[in-house]
Amino acid sequence: MENREGYDFLHSLRGQFVISRALDIAIQNLESRADQCELRTLVRDMKYLQENVFPMYKKIQSI
Repeated sequence: MENREGYDFLHSLRGQFVISRALDIAIQNLESRADQCELRTLVRDMKYLQENVFPMYKKIQSI
């Protein structure tokens, strides 16, 4: 995939949904091992991205 195609996909509804869902899966998996300091920081950053940049999956889930 060329850079432009990746950029376009990232900004498409499908791209937003895929990233939002991927963050949700990653957060769930990492939270179970969040006793490690580096993972807690990573989970916190992922949650920030999920809430502020890629909120689509959580919004759909709450419907």
